[in-house]
Amino acid sequence: MGGGVMTNPGRYLVLYPTGQASPLPDPNNPAQTEGRYPFSANPGDQFKGWDCSTNLDWMPNQSFLFRMEYVHRHASVPYFAGAGGVTSQTGYSTTALDPNWRPDLVKSEDRIIFAVLFRL
Repeated sequence: MGGGVMTNPGRYLVLYPTGQASPLPDPNNPAQTEGRYPFSANPGDQFKGWDCSTNLDWMPNQSFLFRMEYVHRHASVPYFAGAGGVTSQTGYSTTALDPNWRPDLVKSEDRIIFAVLFRL
């Protein structure tokens, strides 16, 4: 089990969302942001978040590990990619944006992760 808490007045430690929610400069045109609807990263913008996780490991022998992990994350502002995505209405970066579409950022997310690790 594990978890963490973060308070970041100014959002200088926050990793920015990708796609149309990215406030970073566009590599092809550094004079504008990469995303059409950038996540706010202004000085003084507050960000508070927390997370918790737990996992269950099963190691049938010294070479294989099976893992199931549950993670819950929460932020004080919409930050995580929701079901509608952050790239475009179709999910492709080459698609022209519908004028009514906006990146789907949500305040919390839950994940269940399955992994198989092996050593040779």
